[in-house]
Amino acid sequence: MLSQRDKVLKLLRRKLLKAQQKMKQATDAHRRPQEFIIGDWVLVKLKPHRQITASETPYSKLTKR
Repeated sequence: MLSQRDKVLKLLRRKLLKAQQKMKQATDAHRRPQEFIIGDWVLVKLKPHRQITASETPYSKLTKR
């Protein structure tokens, strides 16, 4: 039973690694390689996260009736 469990775990690890590699390839296809050295000036665009609850939107389906 333990050997069967080990086989299943190895199979799961292999499939997870394959899925991770496939996701990385898909993501890297849209990126361009950039290297920065210390002292370079870069523009950083920040988007602050605002959590909106259902009660804040008056026309939402989730508002109280």
